[in-house]
Amino acid sequence: MAFSGKVALITGGSKGIGRAAAEQLAAQGALIAINYSSDSKSADEAIAALGGPEKALAIKADAGSMSDVKSMVEQTVAKFGKIDILVPNAGVMPLANLESLTEELFDKMNTVNVKGPLFLAKAAVPHMPPGSHIIFISTSLCHSSTVMPIHLPYCANKGAIEQFTRILSKDLAPKGIIVNAVAPGPTETELFLRGKPDAMVEAIKKQSPFNRLGNPSEIAESIVYLAGTTLGYSSIELEGEPDLFPIDATRALLAKYNIKCWGAVTIMQGTRDLTAVDPKQRQDTIQYIKDVISLSAALDGQIVTIVPARVGKIVPTSSPTEEWNWVVEALREVAEFAKAKSIRIGIEPLNRFETYFLNRTDQALALADAVGYDCGIAFDPFHLALEEKDMLEAMRRCGSRIVDFHAADNNRLAAGDGSFNWPEIMTVLRETGYTGALAVECMPPIDRSPVGQFSRNQVEADTKNVDVAPDRLQFIIDHGSALLSDERQWLQLADLGCDNAQPKCENCKCQGKNCTYSERAKKIRPTNTQIRRLEDENTQLRRSLARFRSQANSQRVPDVQNDRQHDSTDIEMNSSSQFPHQEASNSLSSPSSSSSSSHKDPGFSTGDREVQFHGPSSAMFDESQQQTNTVTSSITADPLHKYQLLGSSMKQRQMEQIDLAAGRLDFDGVDPEAGMHLLSVFWNRQHATGSVVYRPVFMRDMACQGPYFSKLLLNAIFFAASKNSHRAEHRCEVTDAPAIISPFRRKAEKMLYDHGSDNPMKSDIPTIQALLIMSDALFTWCDERSLSWLYSGLAMNMITELGLHVDSRTPYSAKQNLSTEDIEVRRRLFWAAFVSDKVQSIYQGRPVRLREVDVNVPICFLDDYEELEQFSPVSYSQSEISPSRPTHSVSIFEQLCGLSVIMDKIISNIYTEKSGSRDAKHLFGVSQSLHGELKRWRSELPEHLASKSNGTTQSLTPQMLSLMSMFHSLIILLHRPFVSDGHIRATSASVVRDSVATCATAASEIDAILRVYQQDYCINAVPYFMSYATYVSATIHVRIAAQSGPGSEAYRSLQHCLDILSRHSNVCRAPRRARQILLGLARRLHVDVNDSTDLSATYATGNIPNSLMLGEDSYAVDSAFDVMNSDIDIDAIIQSFNVEQSGMVNTIPGDSGMNNEPVLPAQDYSSETWPFYVPLFGYGSLDPNAFDLQ
Repeated sequence: MAFSGKVALITGGSKGIGRAAAEQLAAQGALIAINYSSDSKSADEAIAALGGPEKALAIKADAGSMSDVKSMVEQTVAKFGKIDILVPNAGVMPLANLESLTEELFDKMNTVNVKGPLFLAKAAVPHMPPGSHIIFISTSLCHSSTVMPIHLPYCANKGAIEQFTRILSKDLAPKGIIVNAVAPGPTETELFLRGKPDAMVEAIKKQSPFNRLGNPSEIAESIVYLAGTTLGYSSIELEGEPDLFPIDATRALLAKYNIKCWGAVTIMQGTRDLTAVDPKQRQDTIQYIKDVISLSAALDGQIVTIVPARVGKIVPTSSPTEEWNWVVEALREVAEFAKAKSIRIGIEPLNRFETYFLNRTDQALALADAVGYDCGIAFDPFHLALEEKDMLEAMRRCGSRIVDFHAADNNRLAAGDGSFNWPEIMTVLRETGYTGALAVECMPPIDRSPVGQFSRNQVEADTKNVDVAPDRLQFIIDHGSALLSDERQWLQLADLGCDNAQPKCENCKCQGKNCTYSERAKKIRPTNTQIRRLEDENTQLRRSLARFRSQANSQRVPDVQNDRQHDSTDIEMNSSSQFPHQEASNSLSSPSSSSSSSHKDPGFSTGDREVQFHGPSSAMFDESQQQTNTVTSSITADPLHKYQLLGSSMKQRQMEQIDLAAGRLDFDGVDPEAGMHLLSVFWNRQHATGSVVYRPVFMRDMACQGPYFSKLLLNAIFFAASKNSHRAEHRCEVTDAPAIISPFRRKAEKMLYDHGSDNPMKSDIPTIQALLIMSDALFTWCDERSLSWLYSGLAMNMITELGLHVDSRTPYSAKQNLSTEDIEVRRRLFWAAFVSDKVQSIYQGRPVRLREVDVNVPICFLDDYEELEQFSPVSYSQSEISPSRPTHSVSIFEQLCGLSVIMDKIISNIYTEKSGSRDAKHLFGVSQSLHGELKRWRSELPEHLASKSNGTTQSLTPQMLSLMSMFHSLIILLHRPFVSDGHIRATSASVVRDSVATCATAASEIDAILRVYQQDYCINAVPYFMSYATYVSATIHVRIAAQSGPGSEAYRSLQHCLDILSRHSNVCRAPRRARQILLGLARRLHVDVNDSTDLSATYATGNIPNSLMLGEDSYAVDSAFDVMNSDIDIDAIIQSFNVEQSGMVNTIPGDSGMNNEPVLPAQDYSSETWPFYVPLFGYGSLDPNAFDLQ
């Protein structure tokens, strides 16, 4: 047992805290001596509970009498031979203020509470061996934050105890005696309750967040902990020097001293540098980091902290882009290696005086995102306090990405020896969900001044005799420290090898050993002059090499400079449309490619079919493209380009009617008037999901067969627009199988599959756009999930092949000579595809294809013509007249992109195949961090999207309402897994209850949004994501309605959602499945709903809250939902989420032709044993035939 053979003397040990501590120590094998003042009965009971007279001793003594105190120690030593644990616990606590305090009372309290503990320690120390513990009992009542009236002398006594503790801890440390104190708050003991009226006790209870007094056993646990051997370091982060840590020997030392290996940190000195110009030097550094990872893995470590550049290197040696790409490429290789070793890597930013490469968390996060592989951040407050405007906010931004935390104060001393507010730092660190080690990285500063004469940090003049390699000494100097720390030596400290100190080293002196001196080779450190000379020589060599490469390139491609100069003049013209149209088409081809590219070849100006993306790891990567294109890099920075693009867009809108009247627009055989109607529907509808097709260039090239137009794309647009057209000749009822009868789909797919056509399924922008549009329509309208997924996947692969996921300014993006217009097309297409990918992933319950960590495209659109364009009710309302309101489509698109990035993180962290097997506490911390990101997204919305002071909803467009419904749906997606049957089990009951409240509030907000939409628009014409949001909302309402009954707000909201889904089913096939799932769940929970499709006026207009807008501070996600304060049985609601007793989903056999998608068995819905499953992620993957309730 932990305290077997240990002897504890506890005063006041017959009752209260002393009795509880004695029992817990005895239970773990300790021999106990207690004292009592008069209650012999309690003492006898205590001895019996402690194991009888052989294992326990009761001593009658006055803790305030110095002779009795000395006798207690003598009797304990006489029986047990020593004292290992001393707990001066006895005390008196009469209430007194200044007026009632007498000299007699003051002396008595001072004698028992102050003099007694001090002289007890004085008497006991000679009998306490090294490694013993003295644990004083103070109180939190003497702290300014918890001070209580009428406790004047008692708090003064305990304040003295705290000072004893601090001073004795230093005085007794050389004897190996550890001194601590426990400062409990109000605890339910006889001593504390004595003399206090009940009303006072109740008032004291209310000061605790738990509304109760402490329990003596809880305080005793702290005493037992302090008395044990678990104090000190539990783990170690090794210096990244694999040669210094032989695996077997190091593992033996770790086991011997019960220390775990937390991980290792790279020591970036000498030639170790991922930003080095020399490729071999970078490759050697990569191998070094891999060796450090292998060291950590071999010793069962969890992390490796990486500093990318050499520490002390404060002058760049290459361009920022080159260095960034080198580091990203290197760390991807390292991260892949670490992942195979089950080691998580963290990138550590240092202050600017130690490196120029990475100084802030935003830089580190960007690098981690570029690397991928779950790369994290190593956070060091010492460094980041110098660089961050708000270090705590920087910690919050890092969130769950923090994988290592180095603890040092602002002056690089131990935590608490500087000015940092550590309680605040630790509170924020807990908020991030960090559960790893706190790696102490303290380094006392060098002090060579007269004031350091008697300092521990004084450095003698003879530093040349210090046995340390030059690069390691440089590391120490760069870190501003005289502490020559070496973890290997620390591990061997208990073995106490001789350190060659004269006349006798401290290690041998403490162990009573004779010093064994050994000759140590002196290592010569290069001078600063030598280092500077080598650096200058290195710089000259690099310049010579650059000139040689430049000459070689100019000989190989002699006309490249002329072409670039020509491009720089022509590109200004490319950003605006020129007329007639033939000139506009020609201007899209660069001078260097015009001879080899057909004007009918869609895509890049150099021909998208030939331009393919290959990253730096590819054998086909062209290093010559490392040179940045200064033309395209300045496009987005120059306002002139923005104005040119805006002017071009305005002019093209005017040309649409001119081209229509002139018959130049190619409608592929469709009546021009009908074609323009379908195009109007499409332009109006795409605002809700992102600008897949950039209208100005499509309409321009439609008149001249330019590269951004194709008949495949045209028919895909017509096919998608038919779904939302109110004209009978275009509409296809869902029951009529639009997949068969839609002529536009037939034509589009014939072009896709017919290799004899002009479009043999090669990667180009119009084909990507067509695939995305077709994919969306096939899922939402035709309910063809598999084909929709395949089309979407083809589009994503083409995006990657063309490098659209990499910004045009990235050196290896392979995008040369792109105009402002080209960049705008690509950015809009990429982000629309990114949004579509996340939405499809949620609908179908499958992994995302475009990950945020793999892309580098800014959310920045230059053409904002449509931002203030007046909203058109086409396809949203039967009326052609609507109130005057701006569309705000550009800002909505930008916010949709930002929300989709958070959506990507939710899917990648909460809804992966391995999420259910990961630690629930870690995942909950991740969810809290993501919830914070959602809150920040909401708070940072532009003013015109965030709030409406007049409280009216007339300015809300369908696109804005769709965006709001997506936000609330993500809140539910984020918190729903932590409720009962979620695939992630919650960590506590409070987490479950909070998750239910959060989901219920979000569901209520979605219902309010639907009512607003129904009030102003045709409910049949909602953007499809609002159908999904309706389903998500209803899955929460039905649980609450099962407890609140008919007539409740939850019941009305449920009925409203079912009615809306019924109406949606008349337009799209997919909402049928959602409605059938909900009806089945309602039956299972015995909720009687009206299975009709009539939306009453009550449902349509009631309960629209003033806090509907996203930016309102009163948004209820952060406040308690009303259901938590009502009479509803919240536990029953929580249990209604539990599906374990009802069975799980089945899987369709592999030969069914349905891609093994999970379905529900079609059984009797009235059966109590009906297997049920209510998915949110992947709800679209269930078989609708299993829910046929009609």
